[in-house]
Amino acid sequence: MYHEELLTPKQKKWAYDKWCEGYTIVEISDALYCSTATIRRAFKRKPKIKPKLHYDFEAEVNNG
Repeated sequence: MYHEELLTPKQKKWAYDKWCEGYTIVEISDALYCSTATIRRAFKRKPKIKPKLHYDFEAEVNNG
């Protein structure tokens, strides 16, 4: 069994999303109870893409 197959596609997506949000590979591997090498292999050289930053001005006006 390949190490990357230790994670389900849903777990891989969750891990990648969390990495892009700024969590470390160590934090992600701890949450999924696997090695950092497994996480790195699951990403397969994917770029780290930060989510678009959005400030909700409407919520500020509505909440005072």
